[in-house]
Amino acid sequence: MLIAFCIWSLSALLFFVFGICTLSAKKPTPFWTHERKIEVSNVKAYNKALAILYFVYSFVILILGIPMLFSSQNSAGFIIPVLGLPIASILMIAVYVICIEAKYRR
Repeated sequence: MLIAFCIWSLSALLFFVFGICTLSAKKPTPFWTHERKIEVSNVKAYNKALAILYFVYSFVILILGIPMLFSSQNSAGFIIPVLGLPIASILMIAVYVICIEAKYRR
């Protein structure tokens, strides 16, 4: 199950890298997709808030994957990451829409 945790950790690392790239961006970073450009009032504060959101999300993903280290294959321990990830993703989207986008959108 170490391999599953390593793959899971790579996805957490990916979101951490998104956070670093967002923190150093000069233009407003679009959230989730690159289909539309968002106009914000304060680019630096917006990118910082979005980077913090990515950092927290990557930490949550990493924490959700810890039961994989102590579970055997086909055990009930996989229910935590499998159910936790969609809930964390929905919460991430809600925090973005309610807090970040509403605060910084022009």
